[in-house]
Amino acid sequence: MITVMLRSLRVTLWPLLQLTSKINMNKFSGLIQKPIDKEKFFTKNPTLLNKVLGIKFYEHPIYGDEATLVVILPTGECGVTDFWEVPTAEELEDHLSLTKLNG
Repeated sequence: MITVMLRSLRVTLWPLLQLTSKINMNKFSGLIQKPIDKEKFFTKNPTLLNKVLGIKFYEHPIYGDEATLVVILPTGECGVTDFWEVPTAEELEDHLSLTKLNG
């Protein structure tokens, strides 16, 4: 539990942190272009390329670099993206903010 002391006022931040993490998960909703079955995906032994902002980026297990990347979101959702290379944190944040504005 996270607590902060403010001039003898004790404030517990844990419920607030849980609420913000749930709200922030919605920002990933526009990242997946085509949802796929997570269990089926892992039976093909995909290669984990990197993890950016809590999102795991995998190479397509069949088509490799001839296809866009597959992601596993922090929410557990799995799907194909429109990324051909693993983005940096800044590129991913830009993409998510643009998706939010357009969507």
